Amino acid sequence: MASVLTLADLDFSYGASPDFLFSNLNLSFSRGWTGIVGPNGSGKTTLSRLVCGRLDPLSGRVSGPSPATYCPQRTDFPPERVHEFLTVDCDGEAAYWRSRLKIGEDWFARWDTLSHGERKRAQLAVALWRGPAVLAADEPTNHLDRVAREPIAEALASYSGIGLLVSHDRDLLDRLCIRCLFIEPPRVRMFPGTYTEAVEQRDRENLHLRRERRRAEQNVAKVERQTARRRHVAAQSKHRNSGHGLDQTGSVQQDDILTELQLVGLNLDQAADLLDAVEDWQGDVDEFWEILDGVLGGDGRAVDPWSVLQVLGEWGYKDCGIEKIG
Repeated sequence: MASVLTLADLDFSYGASPDFLFSNLNLSFSRGWTGIVGPNGSGKTTLSRLVCGRLDPLSGRVSGPSPATYCPQRTDFPPERVHEFLTVDCDGEAAYWRSRLKIGEDWFARWDTLSHGERKRAQLAVALWRGPAVLAADEPTNHLDRVAREPIAEALASYSGIGLLVSHDRDLLDRLCIRCLFIEPPRVRMFPGTYTEAVEQRDRENLHLRRERRRAEQNVAKVERQTARRRHVAAQSKHRNSGHGLDQTGSVQQDDILTELQLVGLNLDQAADLLDAVEDWQGDVDEFWEILDGVLGGDGRAVDPWSVLQVLGEWGYKDCGIEKIG
């Protein structure tokens, strides 16, 4: 018998919706409880029903051990085989669960008068009595107080098959789960550990992804700036070589500064970065050394700072006359 539940290349959407709830989903679940967490409407219940055969995927497959039992969140209707569970006399397993979860023999007849907590205990007792290889419990402690939650948590803890626990109950997730699946469209990610441990791993990964995305965006912006500057410099050279005069516009003036900074030892990228860096410079010499070191990757003495300051001063780019040196 297979000991792993597998979802392979699974696609699913409801009705005629053009949007897939799951697309090319690939997952595997081994023995032990897996927490299924995510915002409302993300597909947690849908995934549980797909795993248990209550829904059919549009494509892909679900394979693994059987039978699979799904315990829905609502308890409006009695579970299948509850009458048999309550009345069988020669089944020690049924008697065990009736006793452990304090199930009354008349509960089927008066189902409509039972509390939600009593119905939930009966629902889970029947499921555990049937001994499924896969058990999906959908919000088993929802709307229950602490006293009512405890026997349910203990009963679920005794299950040794492949368990899927859909829940917002963090204490229950930490108590039962050895891994957690986060459904946060469009991403579906599995992390090992309790809920608390899995959240820490997810948050670290999210932070890393945000930093990588920001770094990529900054790199793109830098390349765009450099490309624009190179175009300006190329246009300036073309006009000079052709003998045409240039208007002293701001962009052309900046191109001239870039050209002269290159003549004193900076490359184009360094010259452009320097102009960006001195936008807020107030003329302090020590601060200028730090700026130049940063632009040149820590080797600020690779060029003559007098010459760099002279270029900036001559163009009036900043109030940075060379008399401030010394």
